[in-house]
Amino acid sequence: ENAAKARQYSEQASQYYQQHARGFANRGGSGLPKFSGFIGRAFQTGHICTRMMLLVFGFMYCFSLDAGTIKSRYTSSVRGLVVSFLLHILRFHGSPKFQMIYLQSIMMDQHARRIFGVIVLFVSTNFVALLPYLYVETAALLADLVNKLDKGSLALQILSFSEKFQLLDPRSRTPDPRVAHNAALIEVAAGLTAIIQLLTPRRNFIFLVIYWQYLQTRFTLELLADQGGPMVSAFYRLDAAILTRISSIPALLGPYTKLKSILASQIPKPGSQADSSTKKRCSIM
Repeated sequence: ENAAKARQYSEQASQYYQQHARGFANRGGSGLPKFSGFIGRAFQTGHICTRMMLLVFGFMYCFSLDAGTIKSRYTSSVRGLVVSFLLHILRFHGSPKFQMIYLQSIMMDQHARRIFGVIVLFVSTNFVALLPYLYVETAALLADLVNKLDKGSLALQILSFSEKFQLLDPRSRTPDPRVAHNAALIEVAAGLTAIIQLLTPRRNFIFLVIYWQYLQTRFTLELLADQGGPMVSAFYRLDAAILTRISSIPALLGPYTKLKSILASQIPKPGSQADSSTKKRCSIM
């Protein structure tokens, strides 16, 4: 009976992902660039160059066999990611302002939110945690190149290549909605990897705590501000996968169900005010 329920839940989670993959792409978007004309083109060109450089360092780190340069290449990749996300915020939200509405606009931008996860990467060298940001930046780079080249033959070739690998939406010439969902799945996988690493000499408790609080913050923002999103979908799919595998093992199903209820109680429900106990468990992010 538990196995049947788990399979049904898994199917529902899969349907949730399929139904909302494109719908959530229209929520929490970046909007239009704040700068146009020469300044806008200059920012776009600078952003393209920054993304190219960070991706070069990122791929050099991923495929590096020299232990002496791995750390420096990882750090260069993370620094490049921070600069890239800051340029994104500057391009789509304007110059920094010490106003609450400016901060709110950034927090409502699904792409800009990832800058907090990038900052966490400075705490520890984590290969899996770096991958989703290289992934989304690759899609964003291709989108910028296509829009800059406009209708040239090279732009059409890039668009065809990107469509084949589900990186760009050919109609809007923006990153495919599946990129955000796949990146969220990798981010959750990175969180699970950090837990497994507790059993190894590579464990890092500080990274584990801060990274999971970042995931919790992303989940809460998407649930309350966007009424769902890639991170929410990723956790639904993870929950369904776990239930499918432990549904026939009562010794694991009971503790997992209890743990899930405890974690769920820390997330306020959409349309409801957080009680005092929930506020006390506020994320440090």
